[in-house]
Amino acid sequence: MTEIILVSKEGTKFKTSSQISSISGLIHNVLQDYHENEDIPLPFITSSNLERILEFANHHNFALPSPPKRPVSSSNLRENIIDSWDADFVERLNEEELIELILSTNYLDMRCLMDLCLVRIACTFKDKDIEAVRKEYGIVEDFTPELEEKLKTDYPWALEVDAEE
Repeated sequence: MTEIILVSKEGTKFKTSSQISSISGLIHNVLQDYHENEDIPLPFITSSNLERILEFANHHNFALPSPPKRPVSSSNLRENIIDSWDADFVERLNEEELIELILSTNYLDMRCLMDLCLVRIACTFKDKDIEAVRKEYGIVEDFTPELEEKLKTDYPWALEVDAEE
């Protein structure tokens, strides 16, 4: 185990374990060509997101955590996430922070944390009908009946209901 330096978008340096490569595909690939004492720039990751990512990695000792339950069975986040620390971690994020963290984890190829964030979003929409979502997010543009029928025909899986329900 060696220490590496990750550099955020703003230029802030974060010292961490090279073991982070076990949960980040991008860092794993970068370390294949890594030279000792070389900083690893992460130009699309803000300092605040890199701090969150490292907090998550440290909590899980740089190992893959238990994945969230699938399919999402309830709108209650805690019923879908096994580790209560993980639930607390994503619950404390506001919507903008959550979306930014999803984009950061996608860039880092850090599926375990991205899935956790996506379950939080899925819980937000679970058991809500289209009208409730439109009202909550201020969506006013309706599909024409013709376009709606075309979408139902082209993407029937979008309307499928889980067999467990």
